[in-house]
Amino acid sequence: MAEQMAESGAKRELKKFEAWNIIERKPGEKAFWHKVGIGYLNRDGSINVLLDSIPLQGKVQLREDNGERGWQKRPAARPGPNDDVE
Repeated sequence: MAEQMAESGAKRELKKFEAWNIIERKPGEKAFWHKVGIGYLNRDGSINVLLDSIPLQGKVQLREDNGERGWQKRPAARPGPNDDVE
């Protein structure tokens, strides 16, 4: 849900985070950023983190989700020749 009730009773937008596992490569190579989940800021300042996968190194970096990273939802796959289409 994109909104929650603030203490004053007015609605406010949730602060969202993206959870990333940054995999270091050989020197001179770019690090690989793997998105592993999301996070939400609670009213008391704590953060709930929902992970889709757990990094083997055990390190997760939270970045504020400001919508500037260009991630887009993938379009639904087209039906294949063996799929039942109405």
